[in-house]
Amino acid sequence: MKLATSIRAMSSSFGLLLCAEGFAQTSSSLPASDPEKEGVPSAAIQSFIEHLEEDIDAVHSFMILRHGRRIAQGWWTPFDERTPHLMHSLSKSFTSTAIGLAIGEGKLSLDDPVISFFPDDTPA
Repeated sequence: MKLATSIRAMSSSFGLLLCAEGFAQTSSSLPASDPEKEGVPSAAIQSFIEHLEEDIDAVHSFMILRHGRRIAQGWWTPFDERTPHLMHSLSKSFTSTAIGLAIGEGKLSLDDPVISFFPDDTPA
């Protein structure tokens, strides 16, 4: 399996992998940056891609963000930027990460009752 779409010249285009249909921001709306400008060696990204190609047989695409900027992305044939991807149970990982960040920022506590965030759904 070979990477089909360019990776913004490898040195011009690690963190969070986001590649799902339904995200509000598409790759074109995320600001792009060079990996080195964001503190990531291009060689590390190249090594990551080589690992994907050699050891993992079901990767369709990837996107790497650092400091809120897109530093690398790519797709393997026959997939492209417009291909929707099923996330299955991966949303649990995003949800738990978001909850952890919100707790860290003091926006909620582990002791908060879930129903307090959905008052209109309280049983009668």
